[in-house]
Amino acid sequence: MSATSGGTYASTLSLMPSSGVVTTTFYVRIAASTLASTPTGTLTLSTAGLVNTSVDLNAFRLVFTNVGTNRFTMPSHVTKVDLLVVGGGGGGGADMGGGGGGGGVIYRQDYDVLPGTQYSAVVGAGGRGAAPHPIPLEISAAQSGGNSVFGNGSATITALGGGRGGSGHRNDNGGTTIAAAVGGSGGGGAGNTARGGGPAAAGTAGQGFAGSSSAGDWYPGGGGGAGGAGSSNPANGGPGLLVPILGRDLYWGGGGGGSGYSVSGGNGGIGGGGGGAI
Repeated sequence: MSATSGGTYASTLSLMPSSGVVTTTFYVRIAASTLASTPTGTLTLSTAGLVNTSVDLNAFRLVFTNVGTNRFTMPSHVTKVDLLVVGGGGGGGADMGGGGGGGGVIYRQDYDVLPGTQYSAVVGAGGRGAAPHPIPLEISAAQSGGNSVFGNGSATITALGGGRGGSGHRNDNGGTTIAAAVGGSGGGGAGNTARGGGPAAAGTAGQGFAGSSSAGDWYPGGGGGAGGAGSSNPANGGPGLLVPILGRDLYWGGGGGGSGYSVSGGNGGIGGGGGGAI
């Protein structure tokens, strides 16, 4: 796709179908944080110079991935949208750490909007994983993910960030733990039941599921996902939620995998969850 004068973009797609029927979808991904105007124009289709037709771009998709606040004005002819809001995922815990919870997922079809009104799309950041600790009794906490918010000031939808995974270290004195946190989906519990590290954290109804509790000392739990809870031994993250908003089936808000003591760390849940370390 190449830039032309007036802030427009031209793109050429060549297809040679054997059936003579072409079905395709064009996507517009917004890189800037503010749209100066609504995308407009036409899409010209031609086959070997024999057919030439134009399609009005009345239907288009806006995808915001830049962390922070993104603003745009709703087109004058748009009164309803299909809306997907996903919170930032939670970070995984340290040592025998639980997996971070997936960001909350909210999907609304035919959501009412106001034409000509400025809207903001706040993209929540993913939470930082807990840092390694050189001294056994000095473990660190992971960060929960940031909330993502869509709205116009008077009406908003908020997808909560995923909860952090618990951190825990086990030694002859019992060790120390930092608890998992609730979120859109909850974080997995740390693998140190001697100091209360075992419990997982809950998810938020309508957005995600709980992480998994520890399966005993040395075995943490995986973070919850938007489509299901995490598990333990292995500490796999919960699956994301299946949403077909981009024209194909994709999973969103997968939970993170927890660490492993003597076996491999857990796998991240489908839809974005990262795997755990060993």
